[in-house]
Amino acid sequence: MMDKWKHPVVTVSLITAFCLLGDSMLYIVLPIYWKEAGLQSLIEVGILLSVNRFVRLPMNPLVGWLYHRLSLRKGLLIAIVLSVTATVGYGLANSFWIWFILRCIWGMAWSLLKLGGYFTVILCAEDSNRGKWMGTYNGLYRLGSLFGMLLGGFLASTWGITGVTFLFGFTPFLAIPFLFISFEDSHVTNQSRKKLHWNQETKTWLFSRQVMQAVVSGLLIAMLFQGILTSTLSYVIEYHHFELAMLGFVVAGSALSGLLQAFRWTWEPFLATNIGKWSDGEKGRKPYLVIFLFIAGITYSLIPLEVPLLIWLPIVIVLLISATALTTLIDAIASDAAKEGNTVVFMTIYSMMIDMGAALGPLLGYAVIRLQNGLWLTYGGAALILIGVGILWTIRTRESGN
Repeated sequence: MMDKWKHPVVTVSLITAFCLLGDSMLYIVLPIYWKEAGLQSLIEVGILLSVNRFVRLPMNPLVGWLYHRLSLRKGLLIAIVLSVTATVGYGLANSFWIWFILRCIWGMAWSLLKLGGYFTVILCAEDSNRGKWMGTYNGLYRLGSLFGMLLGGFLASTWGITGVTFLFGFTPFLAIPFLFISFEDSHVTNQSRKKLHWNQETKTWLFSRQVMQAVVSGLLIAMLFQGILTSTLSYVIEYHHFELAMLGFVVAGSALSGLLQAFRWTWEPFLATNIGKWSDGEKGRKPYLVIFLFIAGITYSLIPLEVPLLIWLPIVIVLLISATALTTLIDAIASDAAKEGNTVVFMTIYSMMIDMGAALGPLLGYAVIRLQNGLWLTYGGAALILIGVGILWTIRTRESGN
């Protein structure tokens, strides 16, 4: 059974990774080559790098509606076409509004990819291995971010934006044959173990304590890690005036932040899979979630400390490891909850809350961080939220007995 379902999960992970190449490349290339891209200022760069997150909020319900009517294979095929259109278009765009439209197209593609990935794991995994495959999915697709940033920056300096976007843009087409091999042309809802229509039973289930706690926890974890930590880490490094000497070169704050993020994406395929596998065991996912919530809360509170770099780096690495663990565990808990009711409706809502958290994180982080003692307020507040969520899950675990 495990071998039977492994192929679709790996396939959708690698499809997502291929499609992510162009998006991730922009975070390195666009802030440097924005004039060559036809943009007028760095403000436009900031808008373009964030608009795809905001457009996903209204897009997720539409994508959920589409997956009620389309097969996973057709939905992922549409995502590939949209991704290729957006990424190749980056190399041809010469004005802000063309870029804006292309980033909105990518937002639609990502919604199809993300929900398609969630549905694949939920439908293809069993209760005994769902955590493992959720970890595998989360870990493998992030390889697209890793190679997009590392190769994108290098290739753009020699080939230019057009060359690298064409290379990354057409790469997802290579995955189409595997998509037809791995996925049957059947609907998501046709494979659900338990079908529920939008009725009072669905509403009662959606607003149950178990479901709401998973959704709110997912939103907060996305806000604190995908949003605040990712967007403010380079600011924190510059605030501490950290520099790292490597092979005779001095690595500045922004580059050090990029290295740390790349380091995380390197370990995710292995660590996320193993954490998911551990959570499939007799102890379940909640004890691991609680442990990593407290670890993350403690390390988050230590980030503003004025300490030497060699002490600070292990702290932030532990925090990034906790981010990997918490993302995998809360996604697995959400997929467990989705199996109990309407899979499409729940995962659409869950994905929308994740995107909302990721979009709100940078806004809230930079709104607070510029206040007096803002760094301590931002990271201390995040630590309190994580510990508070950990306490709530501890209570929930004791009440449910697992």
